[in-house]
Amino acid sequence: MRIGLLQGMILVVCICALMTGCVGRAGVSEPISEASGPFDVTPDEAATPSPFPSPTPVMTEEPATPLPEPTFTPAPTATPGPPPRIVGSYPIHGDEAVSPDHALVIEFDMPMDPGSTEAALSISPTVPGEVRWASDKRLTFVPDGGWPANEGGYEVVLSVAAHSAQGTPLSEPFSLHFDLGGRGMPIPVLMYHRISVLPDDATALQRTWTVSPDAFAEQMRYLAREGWHSIFPAQIDAYFAQGEPLPIRPVVISMDDGYRDVYTTARPIFIETDLRPVLFVIPEYAGGGYAAYLDWPMLQELVADGFGIGAHSWDHSDLRTVADSGLPRQIVESRAVLEEHLGITVDAFCYPYGSFDERVLQALADAGYTTAFTLNPGAYQPPASPYLLNRLLVTYETTLAEFADLLP
Repeated sequence: MRIGLLQGMILVVCICALMTGCVGRAGVSEPISEASGPFDVTPDEAATPSPFPSPTPVMTEEPATPLPEPTFTPAPTATPGPPPRIVGSYPIHGDEAVSPDHALVIEFDMPMDPGSTEAALSISPTVPGEVRWASDKRLTFVPDGGWPANEGGYEVVLSVAAHSAQGTPLSEPFSLHFDLGGRGMPIPVLMYHRISVLPDDATALQRTWTVSPDAFAEQMRYLAREGWHSIFPAQIDAYFAQGEPLPIRPVVISMDDGYRDVYTTARPIFIETDLRPVLFVIPEYAGGGYAAYLDWPMLQELVADGFGIGAHSWDHSDLRTVADSGLPRQIVESRAVLEEHLGITVDAFCYPYGSFDERVLQALADAGYTTAFTLNPGAYQPPASPYLLNRLLVTYETTLAEFADLLP
């Protein structure tokens, strides 16, 4: 019995020791023995365990925010620009009367790469000479000693191997043929007077000098569609005298007398097609209050629109019948009045009725005119006779097919 009691007390002591270790007591107040009396497991107030200390916060390094992976941006690819185009040349294709002293000139609409352009140029038969660049848009080939006569003329070719300063190839191959000593330059000068609808009983004379509005519009649209470029008389003179380039397929659109339907009917068609005529004006009619003719304010508007102006004598007299004393009024004063009212230079003349003689030709040269236009038919212009330029008459009866056949 005592052994069992002793074993029980030992068990209690072990339990207490374990509990004392768990709550953090330093030890028991006195040894436990059989004589200690009943066992009390209630902890002493002095042995109330302290609370667990709060853990000391430990500073830890925050992980660095990862940097974004670098993104490769490819270098921008240059967008090729529009292809270069040839906008003018001397000579023009088909010129049969090139001056042997004038250089070959090719003009571009944008700066060109000289190396590729020179390499793409060929002239047959080969002629020794030097390529020069007056600007980055203008190639000039100067033949040594001028162009020698050659049966069959010359062929000039510029291939699409020529490219712009930005590296864009020529839009299309360019070629022209020219010769020396032939019939002239293929520069058609179209001749119009009135643009109006005629009654069925119109006279033959009226039908000769009038074109219907519909036919006129069709003709101008044909020119624009087929790549013709309107030019002015001063450009013909510069081509003759200095070898200045002309645009591809040049044409002069001349309109005689200054009828008002140029303003009311033809003007919108010219604006639409981007073509421009030269108007041969009679000062007495412009300032005379005639309802059928253009007045000065209308002419000023047309000049502002880019229309050219030439003189057509003072009062439309037959110049062969005018006395010597009357020629200055017809030739000199007519130009002075036009220049005064319109603020432009007038250097082209058109003979009334196509009438002239040696006196008139000399008077034009003395007055400083550079070109003069006849009624003589022909699409080729003689470079030696700038006061005898040919024109092509367009009538009320001219069909579009016949109109196209007029052009060289």
